[in-house]
Amino acid sequence: MTKKGTLNLHFDLSINRNALGSYTVSATDSSGRSIDPERLSSFLFFNNEQAMYGLLATTDEKGVHLNTNDFIQVFSGKTHPFATFGGSASEDEDHLTALREAANVLSETDFWHHVEMDAGKIRFDEDKLNLSVFTSMILHDAIREKIEASGMRMEQLPALLPHLREFGWPGESVSNMPMRVAFRLTEPDAETDTEWLLETVVVSERGTHWTPAVRKMNADIADALPAKWKDYADEISEKQSEMVSFLRSIEVEPGNRFLSMPMSDPEVRIFIQEDLPVFQSFGFPVILPAWLKSVTESKMRVRTSASVQSYRAAAGLDEVLSFDWNFSLAGKEIDKDSFQKLVDENREYIRSGDEWFHIDPLWLKRIRELMEQADSGEWTVKDLLFQEIPEEIIPIDDDEESDDPLLAFSMKQSLRDYVDMISNKHGLPDAGVPANLKAELRPYQIEGYNWLVFMREYNFGACLADDMGLGKTIQLISYLLNIHARPETVAPSLIICPTSVLGNWQKEIERFAPTLVVHTHYGPSRAKDEEFEKLVAERKPDVILSTYGTVTHDETLGGTVFASITLDEAQNIKNMQTKQSRAIRKLHGDHQIALTGTPIENRLSELWAIFDFIHKGYFGSFRTFTDQFIIPIERDDSELEKRKLRAKIRPFLLRRTKNDPDLQLNLPKKLEQNEYCPLTTEQAALYESFIEDTKFKLDTLTGFERKGLF
Repeated sequence: MTKKGTLNLHFDLSINRNALGSYTVSATDSSGRSIDPERLSSFLFFNNEQAMYGLLATTDEKGVHLNTNDFIQVFSGKTHPFATFGGSASEDEDHLTALREAANVLSETDFWHHVEMDAGKIRFDEDKLNLSVFTSMILHDAIREKIEASGMRMEQLPALLPHLREFGWPGESVSNMPMRVAFRLTEPDAETDTEWLLETVVVSERGTHWTPAVRKMNADIADALPAKWKDYADEISEKQSEMVSFLRSIEVEPGNRFLSMPMSDPEVRIFIQEDLPVFQSFGFPVILPAWLKSVTESKMRVRTSASVQSYRAAAGLDEVLSFDWNFSLAGKEIDKDSFQKLVDENREYIRSGDEWFHIDPLWLKRIRELMEQADSGEWTVKDLLFQEIPEEIIPIDDDEESDDPLLAFSMKQSLRDYVDMISNKHGLPDAGVPANLKAELRPYQIEGYNWLVFMREYNFGACLADDMGLGKTIQLISYLLNIHARPETVAPSLIICPTSVLGNWQKEIERFAPTLVVHTHYGPSRAKDEEFEKLVAERKPDVILSTYGTVTHDETLGGTVFASITLDEAQNIKNMQTKQSRAIRKLHGDHQIALTGTPIENRLSELWAIFDFIHKGYFGSFRTFTDQFIIPIERDDSELEKRKLRAKIRPFLLRRTKNDPDLQLNLPKKLEQNEYCPLTTEQAALYESFIEDTKFKLDTLTGFERKGLF
């Protein structure tokens, strides 16, 4: 009881802090009774006008929820006249002590002079502030909350510190001025005038904008102000200085005059991108031209159409692309010279008629770089086909509108048809079915054979991934007959296959291509080193058959440059780290072919291993492939990267399935029928005995032994 008969309440607080620095606080009175959280909030927020003195506080059955700055404010300034706070336990008391210390430190005028950023973390001058570890943690949380509440990021704090040291945290000081100080940005008056104007204006209570008369532009603020506002000259000067301290777009010389500075397009861009968000975060008024708020909705559109001079099926791959460029702004065509002028003048804000438009100068520069590359003849049809051109050059249909059509790329119909022919493997040059082939190829097998020959002509690896049963073997045998009928082919071709199908290859080649000389490099008695070289020189085999196991442990084949190297069931090298995979990728051949029915079974790393064999270096290192495709696709399921990957592998991959209607196989539908076979008396007895014996063992064996039983 106080002298006036007023109760002096004491609350013992239980404090729970979560990982993000927020608190849940509950309390008991001096008699140990729990305090209702809503009642407790009225005492905690007694001096917090922003929280409506506790009416806006968040409470539930667990207690009152506060952020760090709310809790610090409980102990800042005027304390509650009828309530005191203590800790329910020693750790709660330590927390209260640290909060009180933080409140005292934050109230000191030179607090921000003792704050630094070090490696992305806030550091305090311990010698000057003499802080406990607990208090430092609380201050760190309080600063982080202030920055996040203002819509800024922690990495922006170093740029804010000079301002904070001079003016303190924005908005914490209370102003009694009957007017506001604001910045106003004004666009150039005429089309020939390229300079903007940033100036300080005084906004009256009625919302009118005042600036000093021209004759007083260089006068001190006190002399330039009208008589009714002269008493506020110092406050207006202080507010302008505080706002100027945030400017990064222009340098302002110190002085006591109203700001009036010309700005270039690049400076306006920096002002809008960097300065404006800071002013908005801290409540400093900035007046912009109305059109500038929607200027980013206007775009310049660039369209280009690619073509080549000729479309001969093979030689056309090395044809240089030529481009026809067209430009438009807000739907109005502009010529190439006008576009070049925009680039040269580094203009960002452009007036066209009565409208203003903003154009990103970095985008203009990038488009110009692409134009220079294209017009200098750096790109060929091959680059376009294999996606070896910049990402911005993405083909779209002439009638297709993308979401952000800053650069729309299309192809002339003749070039489109040509690229489509190569991508889809239809209409390739006819290699001519070898006369020595003892078989009749189906139409789709002829296409596969023609494709293999075509890929060899241009030194592109090939992955033939037809379904099992569609004749990958006969297509490859046709290819081998073709290349070994050429006088320039001297070296043998190598086929590597699983041991289980080695005999099949021997029989198939003998059956369909008896003119091919085959040598089987397999078994303990196989020729090695010099003996192997002598055998090749004397017998001159066209084809050498070997197995994955043999190649892995036998370095003999590494010394020969083969006419072609084919991997049958190429998924065997899907694990690039195995000794087998590394040994095979060390072999040398003029052309590499992979035969597989499953180019990708589980992970994209398998695809990289196969492609690193057929066309070494196409996807770069495995680390590069991981960063570009595996992580975005397997972790993030990126549709964009999936599309890019499909575009890059498509020219190297030929895959047909039995269900492909274009193959016209006319296969009957798969029929399933269950047939049941009863056990004989003896079989049933043996089965029953086995079941009983297994049940007994399950009851008597240890856990590890039971696992082994299964």
